[in-house]
Amino acid sequence: MLGDVDAVSLCTPPQGRFDQAMAVLRAGRHLMLEKPPGATLSEIAVLEAEAARQGVTIHATWHSREAAAVDAARDWLATTRIRAVRIDWCEDVRKWHPGQEWIWQPGGLGVFDPGINALSILTALIPGVRLVGADLHVPANRQTPIAADLSLDASHPIAAPPQKYVFDWARDGDEDMAESPSNTDAGPDDACPKAARRFPPRAGLGDPG
Repeated sequence: MLGDVDAVSLCTPPQGRFDQAMAVLRAGRHLMLEKPPGATLSEIAVLEAEAARQGVTIHATWHSREAAAVDAARDWLATTRIRAVRIDWCEDVRKWHPGQEWIWQPGGLGVFDPGINALSILTALIPGVRLVGADLHVPANRQTPIAADLSLDASHPIAAPPQKYVFDWARDGDEDMAESPSNTDAGPDDACPKAARRFPPRAGLGDPG
């Protein structure tokens, strides 16, 4: 069925993608997975092992990390010590996923479908990030969260835990996607280059959905 194709890119919803990915790997083809790479971590572990057995490449894409602002932020942060970080990642789900019910079903990840963009940027900038608390807001008629308040920490270089992260997929009106080192040795967040602290919609991030 794959013919002379050397590699396959899967951009389907995470539910059901595992079987598609396994079929690609067992056919001996290289595989690229759109974010998030799977519905669970165990799925990814199995796919990684199968790719090794087949001697092919498996690659998970994190397109938000490719924004020019990410390198600017990493370079600037390397010159100072971070004491506090805040993320506000607020979008309108009706704009990016109109009528798409899969996003609210188990495995659809809800607000973490766009929120994973923020986390991929964060982990590119700051090593050793870990989750220490979460408050998930799940509508009564849905099975995944529409909003989340997260507390994360990193022993280095962040010195003062916990850091605050707000994901909101019910934003009506102006959307906002920002990651701000709000307290560093170099001063408050206005000392950080603008490109290194704010990632507005469509500013090189691709589709935030």
